[in-house]
Amino acid sequence: MKKIYIDYDGTLVDFLKPWLSEINRLSKQNEIITENNENEYKETKDKYRYIYNNILFYKKVKGFKGSKNFLKELKSNNYYITIITANTSNAQMKSKNKHIKINYDKLYNEIIYVFESKAQKGGKKYEYTKDGIFIDDNLTYIEGHLKNNNTLAIYYNHNGVVDNKENKEKIKYLKEKYKKFRYTENYKEVLNYIK
Repeated sequence: MKKIYIDYDGTLVDFLKPWLSEINRLSKQNEIITENNENEYKETKDKYRYIYNNILFYKKVKGFKGSKNFLKELKSNNYYITIITANTSNAQMKSKNKHIKINYDKLYNEIIYVFESKAQKGGKKYEYTKDGIFIDDNLTYIEGHLKNNNTLAIYYNHNGVVDNKENKEKIKYLKEKYKKFRYTENYKEVLNYIK
């Protein structure tokens, strides 16, 4: 059986839109914070990290269009599917676990929760993804996988949502340095890459 490791927030579900909406509501700032306002986004990210520890927040999180069909297609092609997701607290893990089970039940084989702190930014997902294809929306995790493993890593940027200067430079660097790096904005391309 072929193995594939798929990130959850930002790869299967639209975590960013409701999170930024809640940050903007709570912060009451004049300027709307988006993932493309690089400085504002970075400064605000840690301050409002606690938001996604709450199951009520996850009720606002929706799956990306086509994410369930994508998982069904992988299952029909005999992939062992592991959802691998970073967490900063037990509360977040419990909230996310409930969300995954409600929305993606029977569409995956297992879930791996990788705990991270601000000190170890970038986590160590690569320790779990050695024997399979890895898909994530975080370039730090993708680079960690490429540096430490010899399997395909696919950066998933749903419909080109995150399109800032820092990411563009990192994508260019990874394309030049690693033959097993792929960039995609949709699930169909992912399926083509792994054939």
